[in-house]
Amino acid sequence: MVFYEGNQYQSPVPHADLDSSTPGLSLNLWEVELEVDLMRKKALFAYQQQAVCVTRLVQEVSTLREQLSLQMREIKSLKIELELERKRHRRTEQQFLECKLMMTQQLVEKLSSGTDKQDYRVADDPRAESVDATEEGPCRTEEWPEIRQQQQQ
Repeated sequence: MVFYEGNQYQSPVPHADLDSSTPGLSLNLWEVELEVDLMRKKALFAYQQQAVCVTRLVQEVSTLREQLSLQMREIKSLKIELELERKRHRRTEQQFLECKLMMTQQLVEKLSSGTDKQDYRVADDPRAESVDATEEGPCRTEEWPEIRQQQQQ
């Protein structure tokens, strides 16, 4: 490490000094080489740490790009699946509405055609005077023998 105090250099080695005014305390070549070598090793170590960090960052970016690509494919797949499900739902709902419409139309036709002649008697039919008055009533019990059997019992 190089230390500066003000404008003067101070060596980390206690007896080395650039000030030549002090006799016997001059900086020799071996100490300078030692200090340069120490600085070189520290700089190399810092560079290696930076290189490791950059390598890790490059790997992380690569991994994140792969994850993003997978997620984009998954999103695309889910969008396609969602659209198919929406189409199925619309088709099912359309079929349901068509069936409901058909049943409603059949019911309306049945009601608009008058009373069902198998189930009800016309009011001017002499046998349909009252539900309780006759054995047959408005319901044709001759078509349903089980009803007639229950009435006879």
